Amino acid sequence: FWFGNSYAISPQEILENVDEIRAPGEAFTFDIKITLHKNDNKTHELKLFTRVKDAKKSLVIYRYPSASRGRVLLMVEDIMWIYIPGAGRPIMISPQQQIMGDVSNADVARVVYNLDYRAESVEFDSLNSAKVVKLFLTAKTNGAAYQSIILWLEEENYNPIKAEFFALSGRLLKTVYYKDYK
Repeated sequence: FWFGNSYAISPQEILENVDEIRAPGEAFTFDIKITLHKNDNKTHELKLFTRVKDAKKSLVIYRYPSASRGRVLLMVEDIMWIYIPGAGRPIMISPQQQIMGDVSNADVARVVYNLDYRAESVEFDSLNSAKVVKLFLTAKTNGAAYQSIILWLEEENYNPIKAEFFALSGRLLKTVYYKDYK
């Protein structure tokens, strides 16, 4: 299909561009702040530091709130462990397990979508009066945290703006807004 006034690009190529934004190198770090809202009120906040290597290895360190400080998630391929201070040794957990509210472990540890998802189709749309690309993803591995994802991307650079995550049943599990990319 045609993208804007330029060259043809496939849904999979768009997904690869999104992954380059979310994973800007072989090894990188980022800070993430997760804020949960219910009925327009902030209910919980979590701050994490994540280090990623080779897209399939990640280390997530809890920084806030103080009750969670010192917890560490380690993900290698599709296997994940959590270390909780005072618990003795790390415990194997599922990437689909919830870390807080509707946020799964995979949401903070896995940054490359094309490891678990296939780009099926794309639509051009608008979101808050901005032109966007809407990318439809479906799970391609059993370890994927969700059955499908719809991503809204800035048309000019593919920065993610919004995502909807769906269960195997097709039920919408959550909506995520991405802000303050730096």
